[in-house]
Amino acid sequence: MTHHAHVPPILVTELTAAPPPRGDEGLIVSDDEPPEPRAGWVGARRWLTDPALQAHRGPVLNAAAPGDVYGVAYTVSLLADARGLRVRPSLADVLRVPAPAAASPGDEVGILVEPDSILAPSNPGALDAFTRAFERRGRQVRRLQVGAAEPLDGLCALLVRATTRTVGPVAELIARAHARGIALLEPPEVVARCCNKAWQAERFARAGLPTPATRLGVPGQEADLIGALGLPCVVKIPDSSGGQGVFRATSPSGLRSALERVAQGSAVAVVQAFVPSAFDWRIGLIDGVPLYASRYEMVQGHWQIHLWEGDGLAAVGADRALPLDRVPVEVLAAAVGAARAVGGGLLGVDLKLVDGRPFVIEVNDTPTIFAGDEDAVAGPGLYEQVADALLARVRGQG
Repeated sequence: MTHHAHVPPILVTELTAAPPPRGDEGLIVSDDEPPEPRAGWVGARRWLTDPALQAHRGPVLNAAAPGDVYGVAYTVSLLADARGLRVRPSLADVLRVPAPAAASPGDEVGILVEPDSILAPSNPGALDAFTRAFERRGRQVRRLQVGAAEPLDGLCALLVRATTRTVGPVAELIARAHARGIALLEPPEVVARCCNKAWQAERFARAGLPTPATRLGVPGQEADLIGALGLPCVVKIPDSSGGQGVFRATSPSGLRSALERVAQGSAVAVVQAFVPSAFDWRIGLIDGVPLYASRYEMVQGHWQIHLWEGDGLAAVGADRALPLDRVPVEVLAAAVGAARAVGGGLLGVDLKLVDGRPFVIEVNDTPTIFAGDEDAVAGPGLYEQVADALLARVRGQG
């Protein structure tokens, strides 16, 4: 994640400054708390982090000062979307997502790749397998590289095999494709939701999905967070991937330090109870239907699948594909529920299973698919199902 210097300020105030709104009352959310407690008006810090306000069901007028996509105004609209509220400006408005054009007249399929990234979601063997699947369906395939000024002329569909971010070259190319009517497995709004762990925490809670106890927080709330979640706890930058921007706090001072690090570039941190496990499940799904399953082990002596040292990836835990019929039914059910909460497309749901109870950790919109790993059980059928799902969108737009 790229940190941004400009984040609108949030005034630190007591969470009990004014009573929470009731029922369907409208609510104005501003950068700071009102000078005096006032019904129908609340500061963004309180609206984002006070659990009592999560029950609010009325419309929201987001009056926070516009900033970047990690700032307050964006986060308010994003979480209103997660809570299922009517909000102005909407998530699409703050993302500046244009209405899609008519279906593209092209007939080629583009595959967006990032060959130089250590977090690239597909290796060359998997990219070749995707290419063969589309060619068997009568489509020519063109590979596009992240960071290049790639023309989109002639494309009817785009398969994204690059790590997405809320902003940056991948997001920009997805928005360009969407605006031109080129079919995508995940449109810009779904990508934005998958790229933000705060959105997922709110939506999963709303959907009643099993997740670790979670709160949103900012520096100064350490006592409340520890009271709700205990120690150790995990602090996450909302827009992060590959285990980067995730910290384990084992003390009040460690929690404050982690919250301050996140606050350098984000309006809010995601804070979760620590749920230790020897491995994570990854369930890959296409439009809510399980496609493959893998077990990703923690790095030996470490609490994560990825071990980062400085800016480098020092180690990655072993992974093993398994037949879907060997996955606990509780895990599959939770994965399907999480994917449906986010939306359709090619998604990877990360879960833990502890004492027979599943915990949804997050949903990824560009899940890892490596030849020889995730496809070890599903085989070529994995690529065929993805190709069929994307081309069905082409037919649906025509």
